[in-house]
Amino acid sequence: MIEKNNLKIELIQPRGFCFGVCHALNILDQLTIRPLFVFHEIVHNKQVVSKYRKQGIQFVETLDEIPPQSQVVISAHGAGKNIYDELEKKHCSIIDATCPFVKKVHTAAKRLESQGAMVLIIGKKGHAEVVGIQGQVKQSIVVSSPEEVDALPDFNQIGCVMQTTLSLAKVQIILNKLKEKYSNLIVPPKHTMCQATTERQQAVQEAAKRCSTILVVGDTHSSNSKELVLVAQQAGCTAYLIETSQDIDNLNLSGTIGITASASAPEEIVQEIYQKLLQQN
Repeated sequence: MIEKNNLKIELIQPRGFCFGVCHALNILDQLTIRPLFVFHEIVHNKQVVSKYRKQGIQFVETLDEIPPQSQVVISAHGAGKNIYDELEKKHCSIIDATCPFVKKVHTAAKRLESQGAMVLIIGKKGHAEVVGIQGQVKQSIVVSSPEEVDALPDFNQIGCVMQTTLSLAKVQIILNKLKEKYSNLIVPPKHTMCQATTERQQAVQEAAKRCSTILVVGDTHSSNSKELVLVAQQAGCTAYLIETSQDIDNLNLSGTIGITASASAPEEIVQEIYQKLLQQN
């Protein structure tokens, strides 16, 4: 922790790029062929995506934007089986940058389906990762809150998986309610939460005991960025989501400031914010 004038600044550990993000970006860095298409943003961070756009890489949201016989990268969030099937029909070369931990969720969902179970996905409706999990099975239901559990019907067999980037506490509340309702609920032997996400959230919980404010470096479209802000706030700390160093200009910061970064946020932005705070005080 660095102290200068009226500020104490702590760089929270661990923070920043997780294994899955590093895995996906390493794949992109090794691909020199152009044109190169990425289905969805490679990770949810504007600065990262902008860097690769400047290198001529094209990020698309629909398959219609991809010409036949193209080189196509699947983003770290993964995609449904239908996306792979359609790309193969277009004779595209597929480079899969799906996070290995998300792949484990896909495997768990397909295993539940093979056992004849309805697949429940604890996650945020419409999130790219959740849409990809849904696309791995024929039938699924996304549950985003404990209240939604009450409206679920009975099932002969039922199992659940989780979006990897949610708050572990939030998932546990929903999971407990599902277990109360369904005595036959099948849960994978190991929950499908990302360990890196959990470790970053736990680090923020601990830092909230020491800090008056926590700055979370991340993107407004990033699920794990928003969860880090929520974790800090629930721990009784003021928290802000910061995309770039410019975002701190209008903040009246004092006391002990903790800085963390979501799993898709570059470390250089953390350092820019850190240096700016040092120069201002």
